[in-house]
Amino acid sequence: MRRTHESDEEEEETQQMTQFSAHDSDNANDNMWEVLCILAESRNKYQVQWAGIDPETGEPWKPDWIGKEDCTDELIREWKQVKARKAEAKKRARTSHRTC
Repeated sequence: MRRTHESDEEEEETQQMTQFSAHDSDNANDNMWEVLCILAESRNKYQVQWAGIDPETGEPWKPDWIGKEDCTDELIREWKQVKARKAEAKKRARTSHRTC
């Protein structure tokens, strides 16, 4: 399944922060796809939401699980910030329900 790949240099520079490259490919440079965000995490993989629309269905690409080593540092940093905000909100919700 081929994802959207922009060849324009300006577009490529702005997308580098949210791209992933498959390490098992013969030519990784031909397999750079834009990722919007990380949705979930398992022991050694992240579930990512791809950017763009599947031309066959006209729908957004379905999320995929990819190896953690294939995500950029920027994507991982954003994911950790999201997790920290969720944990803080959960902590605040627990403490706001206390009556003592």
